Amino acid sequence: MWKENPELFLENSGTASLRSYLSSQSLGVTIFWAVEGAGKTFALSRVSAEFNRINHHFIYIDCAGFKHDSSSDDIKQILYRKLGMDPRDDLGRFSSYLPSDVFTTIVFDHFSVVSSAGFVSSLARDSARSSFNVLILLSNPVHALALLRGGW
Repeated sequence: MWKENPELFLENSGTASLRSYLSSQSLGVTIFWAVEGAGKTFALSRVSAEFNRINHHFIYIDCAGFKHDSSSDDIKQILYRKLGMDPRDDLGRFSSYLPSDVFTTIVFDHFSVVSSAGFVSSLARDSARSSFNVLILLSNPVHALALLRGGW
């Protein structure tokens, strides 16, 4: 219904916050936590459509199918394959594989992969010196707090 009638979409604090975040092109990792079913993914899809037109690219990874004990290599492989790369060819900082003329947001949606915190930390460090950021959407408050505290 929403896709057929976009005028029915209501602006809310979540979409306003996402729009502000994407406009600022803040570096590092940002956690967007809300209860399951609150509309995080939908809000991101609506807001990101505005930014795709202005030289802002998105790499979207849905972690819903990942098991709790999946390794960070699993997420890394998917991320690199989205760029058309073989993760075994990784030669350095992730940012060196991204285009330098656009800002990129890497989105991990439905994030709950415990053992991937190390990979997310390495992306955060790399992001601080480049033109991309990471947005993590999750609904588990325990995982959100663990990420904010720096580990699982």
